[in-house]
Amino acid sequence: MVRAEDEINKEENREFLSCNGFDVIPLICEYLTPQIEETGPHLTLCCQQLLSVVARVGNAKENLVALLEQIDGFRSLVLVRRLLPALGIILLKIKDKSKSHSWDWSLDTVACHLKTLPTPQNTGLEGVERLTLDLTPEAVESLELLDDLVTFLEPLVNFAGIYIV
Repeated sequence: MVRAEDEINKEENREFLSCNGFDVIPLICEYLTPQIEETGPHLTLCCQQLLSVVARVGNAKENLVALLEQIDGFRSLVLVRRLLPALGIILLKIKDKSKSHSWDWSLDTVACHLKTLPTPQNTGLEGVERLTLDLTPEAVESLELLDDLVTFLEPLVNFAGIYIV
């Protein structure tokens, strides 16, 4: 991971990422799977950081399309969680004239994943016993996505607040 960060910070590599983000994003996303997240979370974190660099240096519109194509694939919640920081960076870079359309499209795409989150079966648990439902793998994954979604939305809300005032 340290080696990857060193390579990312080289100027010639940043230039490559700025010109080829649309092609690089799908390649990075291939490593954002539940299996790799479980066995090597440092690799998925490195991919997330690389996506953030691509989002910062690349063409915002092209990268937005590439990220939303990946999210639309409904491959895994790990992928969505790891793409959210880069998506936030890109949404803040979009030019004013296309900002509302881009934000609407992005938030609708993310909302589709929220609608498809699994809900635990009602097994007749009551009171404190219901809290055990939060320990199921589906609930843990859903809660992690919701935490990441809050982190994703905070800068966007702060930015939108500037325009509201």
